[in-house]
Amino acid sequence: MALLLLLAFGGIYIAFQQAYLLLDFSFVLGLLLSPFIIRGGQGVGGHRFAGWALAGFLLLFWERNSSLYFFSIGAAMLYVLEQWRGRLNKLSLALLLLLSPIFRQVLNGWSFPIRLWLSEQAAAALGTLGYTASAQGNIIILNGIEHAVDPACAGLKMLSTALLLGLVLLAYRERQRQAYIGFLPLGLSLLLLLLLAVVANFNRLLALVIFHILPGHPMHDGIGLLSLLLYVWLPFYFFTGFWWKAEKERSPEWRGQPLSWRSWGLSGLLLLLAIGGGRQFGQPLQMEDARLAAFRPADFEASLTTNGVLQLKRSDALIYVKPPVKPWQGSHDPRICWRGSGYDFARVEKVRLAGGEVYKGELVKGEERIYSAWWYDDGEAQTVEEWDWRWNSWWRGRSYYLINVNTAEESCLEELVVRMRQLDW
Repeated sequence: MALLLLLAFGGIYIAFQQAYLLLDFSFVLGLLLSPFIIRGGQGVGGHRFAGWALAGFLLLFWERNSSLYFFSIGAAMLYVLEQWRGRLNKLSLALLLLLSPIFRQVLNGWSFPIRLWLSEQAAAALGTLGYTASAQGNIIILNGIEHAVDPACAGLKMLSTALLLGLVLLAYRERQRQAYIGFLPLGLSLLLLLLLAVVANFNRLLALVIFHILPGHPMHDGIGLLSLLLYVWLPFYFFTGFWWKAEKERSPEWRGQPLSWRSWGLSGLLLLLAIGGGRQFGQPLQMEDARLAAFRPADFEASLTTNGVLQLKRSDALIYVKPPVKPWQGSHDPRICWRGSGYDFARVEKVRLAGGEVYKGELVKGEERIYSAWWYDDGEAQTVEEWDWRWNSWWRGRSYYLINVNTAEESCLEELVVRMRQLDW
């Protein structure tokens, strides 16, 4: 019966968050690995997760936040598991974080400077080895052949894959020693995995460029898997073997039991709150109409999407003006939204247009190619840096709109970027 509750919470989340549910490789891998990572039996399950879920669902009635809804649903599901199988290990919380939208936001947005840095460092290393190479955004050019530092392949996607496989190894150590890892060694282990994954990506990139292994080649993903094994999995395996020590106090193994009537009642309440808190995501966001008037040029057809995004459409161009969000929320980053529509970013770089910086990229879907640019704008200041707009939103109360310009021709893109950046609003 507990499985029915878990399916009910999962179904509710899908019903209200299907537009944000990106079933990418890492998310599916995490779901498949969850039965091995999540381990109960550390004593009788309490009501801590129910308290977290209850607080999260109540906050949703005042604060619309997709990430908060995900964690509230996740806490409710962990509560059911804990009542059924006993007190859960701390790896279950780490898994919930790695599967969350906020982690995907951090991975795609905040890790982008790492991709640019990796490109520059790889080009410099190739120069030291005697090759003539240059870096252009996330592209390394060697002998006229372009190689992309792209999260869509087995590149920086390796970050999430490395962390998930690291949790599997820690779960193995827990079973091996019949104990549970604490928060401090868990946090240090995840930090080490991140550093090892960056090293693995750097070495993988050098190998792909030197041997001219392009996407589509059988060895393209093979090099990534080999780098994951040599530079992440093996070092982490030996490291946890001699460094990680289990908690000294071991709770007696508890095999679980059917849910009590109190657990059923509390779970039912959480189900009702999950439905009540999720209904708001089907309603459009309210935006500042006075400010949006400046974003309605006469040669574009304007419309408002269900999630509050202003869409400006022309035969040769498509512009999105996305509403401001809180500094702790996700920002509808184009690198995530376009992937949800089946597109991949073949090239992304930071360029200067109209006196400021913008991100400029090429979207590819089969034979279709779209030129895209985006930045954050509050009417006075413009930036592409996540830290800048979040800091100014937090401390100065500014509201930053994300402006995303998309065209079929590159020359048209630059013209519209200049036009949008010079708007007086």
